[in-house]
Amino acid sequence: MDKKLALVIDDEKNIRLTFSETLAQMGFDTHAAANGEEALSKMKTTDFDLVLLDFRMSGMDGIEVLRCIREGYPKVRVIMITAHGTIESAVAAMKLGAVDFIQKPCTPAEIRELVGKVMEREALDESKGKDYPTLIELAKKCITDHRFDAAGAQWLTRRIKTVSPLLG
Repeated sequence: MDKKLALVIDDEKNIRLTFSETLAQMGFDTHAAANGEEALSKMKTTDFDLVLLDFRMSGMDGIEVLRCIREGYPKVRVIMITAHGTIESAVAAMKLGAVDFIQKPCTPAEIRELVGKVMEREALDESKGKDYPTLIELAKKCITDHRFDAAGAQWLTRRIKTVSPLLG
C-alpha cells in the first residue's frame, strides 16, 4: 500500500516542521509550503491525501487557498489550522469543505488524534455502519464529499435503528 501524502501549509516555519514531523511519525510522506501560492504549485504535481492549512497567511489567506483546493482537488481532505479561530471562520471553512479545525498552539498528540480521526473516517465502509458513532462519522464523510442525500440517509438510518427497538 502506498504511503499517504500530506501537505502542511503555514507561514510559520516551526509550525510546518512540527506538523510535518508529527505526520511523518504517523506514516505520511510529508511536504510543506510557506504560502498558498507555493502550496497550489505543489498540488499541481503531487496527489495529496491530506492538507493542513493555516487560516491566516500573507498573500493568499487560508480561505482563498481552501477555495482553490476544493475547486481543483475535491478529494483532498483539508484540516484548517488557526490561532485566531472564531465561530464565523470555522463555519466559513466548513461550508467550503474543510473537514475539521485545529487551534494553535496544539500538541503533537492533538494533531495525531485529529488526523487519525479524519483518516479513519475516510476508510469507513458505508455498507458496514451499524453503531451510532460510525453512522455519524459516515454522515460527516458524505457531507465532506458534498453527497448530502447520502448524509441524510446515514442520519435516517441512525434514527430508525434508535427508534425501532422502542417500537417492539
